[in-house]
Amino acid sequence: MSTELLLEAFLSLLLMIACGYGVVLNSKLKKIHREQADLMGMIEKFDDAALRVSDNISTMHSQRNNVEHDLKRVVERANFLMDELSVMVNAGDNIAGRLEGAVEQVRNIGLRQGGASNKVSKVEKSSDRLNLNSDGLAAKTAALVKNIQEARQS
Repeated sequence: MSTELLLEAFLSLLLMIACGYGVVLNSKLKKIHREQADLMGMIEKFDDAALRVSDNISTMHSQRNNVEHDLKRVVERANFLMDELSVMVNAGDNIAGRLEGAVEQVRNIGLRQGGASNKVSKVEKSSDRLNLNSDGLAAKTAALVKNIQEARQS
């Protein structure tokens, strides 16, 4: 009987140890389950952030394309304006050359005609005042042309 009692006590002890181990294991499993839920929440936040990044990258690409298109238009417009300005400068140089030739002709006419020296000096004063780099080029050119025409008429 004593061996049966000892065997039953030993089995009871093993059963108690198994129950204690089950309780410890259960608490660890609950902790792992809570941490798994936290990890799932972090994964969902990461997934949302990755989707936002993807959307933002797509938006940035489209904005880059728009900016690139706008910049190309601005550069094309600037090139066009530069070409126009070049044509205008060439035309201004051409007009200035023609004006210089006309002034020289008027001077020659004035030298040949001794009485027209007053008119020639008027034209010379106008041509001396002509500054091709000034803002009032059109007005000065018109005044010089008028003086030349007056000198030719008289």
